[in-house]
Amino acid sequence: MSWGASHATGCRSASAAHPRRCVAARRPPCVLRATTGHTADSDALRMFRQPIDEKPHAHACGRVTHGVAVAEAPSEMIMHRVKNLHHDSAVRATLLDMNHASARATAWRTIAQLDRMIGAARVATVVEPGAAFLLAFEQGDDYDGVHFQWFRERCGTFLYIDRVVVAGSHRRRGLGRLLYEDLFTRATELGHERITCEGNARPPNPISDAFHAALGFAEIGRAPLNDGAKTVRYLVRSQAPSPARATSAVRYA
Repeated sequence: MSWGASHATGCRSASAAHPRRCVAARRPPCVLRATTGHTADSDALRMFRQPIDEKPHAHACGRVTHGVAVAEAPSEMIMHRVKNLHHDSAVRATLLDMNHASARATAWRTIAQLDRMIGAARVATVVEPGAAFLLAFEQGDDYDGVHFQWFRERCGTFLYIDRVVVAGSHRRRGLGRLLYEDLFTRATELGHERITCEGNARPPNPISDAFHAALGFAEIGRAPLNDGAKTVRYLVRSQAPSPARATSAVRYA
């Protein structure tokens, strides 16, 4: 097996095992980005508005004003907020049901297991009201995921996206991208230069490939699974860290 070059990302290439645990929403043709910054005394807000009854690919391009992304369409709008999941235990039963609905890709978890994962994750965020969630682990977090370990052995400091799960009733509304964009901002402010994840090469997933490529992810390695029946692609997105922040042991508020 050949491995992708990794000198540009600071990661070393090699092999690994186990399937992907990330389910991302399909990206519509035009998705609005939010840019609200973080504050020390409150949850960071990511505002995203779009039609409630929108059909797939029916987005109208919009504008971002004062951290609020507004779709310029005449229909009724709904606003989504990205919230720190570490501070919100009430929504976790809903997230567990979402995870179970996507268990083929994310693996079945008990509520206790999900609570432990959220507690260990450097970044755990949810789109209100329980529409989607993301878990990402820093290189030093207490997590034993096989794909996470693959990056830990090769990439120095990084944030690893373990899973992004979007409720079936909220898919194709840009929430997957909203969570990724929020994570990029948090990663920068935490001082991280690399964000990692994995996806399937066999069977192919061109929608996921296009989604991650558009966000700047590049392949640095592959690994066969299940006696070659499946192949995983390891991806890294490089970005500049905030000069004012460095990675610390204090969990991001």
